[in-house]
Amino acid sequence: MAAVGDFLGYVHVREPDVGLALDYVLTAGITAGRLILALPDFSPILDRVLPAGQRLEDLAAHFFAAPTAVAVETREVTGELKIFPVEASKSWNDVVCLLPHGGDCSGRDAGDHWSALCIRKPDYRRLAALAAVRAELTELRAAVAGADAAWLGNGSFEEVVLAAVRRAQEKRGYAHFVTLLAAAPGFRDLACRLMRVKEFGLPGCGPFVARAVLGRLHAVFPGQFHAGLTLVHRLAEGQ
Repeated sequence: MAAVGDFLGYVHVREPDVGLALDYVLTAGITAGRLILALPDFSPILDRVLPAGQRLEDLAAHFFAAPTAVAVETREVTGELKIFPVEASKSWNDVVCLLPHGGDCSGRDAGDHWSALCIRKPDYRRLAALAAVRAELTELRAAVAGADAAWLGNGSFEEVVLAAVRRAQEKRGYAHFVTLLAAAPGFRDLACRLMRVKEFGLPGCGPFVARAVLGRLHAVFPGQFHAGLTLVHRLAEGQ
């Protein structure tokens, strides 16, 4: 039987908005012809998945070549919601968190100016604790300076991507991208832009390298705490 993880990728192809929510799956497995998905009890995620129940069953029946019921279970999660593809990847990979520079996180009128933090996963977990307790800005800056991380206070999207590529090449790793889904059209445009960079490359980064080291864009939903985006927002204060 095909893997459940591959099915979640298939949902991204056929139903991208549902796929973004399924990035937060806690567990997934098939028992007696039922695909059981456990998700955080967080309405922006469930509001995308629950109404799509019949569509998910249709996709599962096609993907697994057999009738497959889909059941969604919810669990209360305290603290930061984890993005499963990021959590499941190798520890030496980077998480690239980016927000519009000088904006209010709405994504409006930001232009192509971004603040971004590229940070190795173990250091991300350490700094996440500081973000959660809202440490002083000077403490955050000192912690980032001492971490395996790169800060870009104000750059174009291509500059953010190139910084991520260079770090990934040095470590022979992979870069996951995370930003706020403030408005669906803007998020989709940015995700498409990243995919075009992977397909065609940039000056200083050919497509073969880009495809090898660049991941895709993951969504953080409004009202959701995310330590990386909190760090970016705080570090950009006053810049």
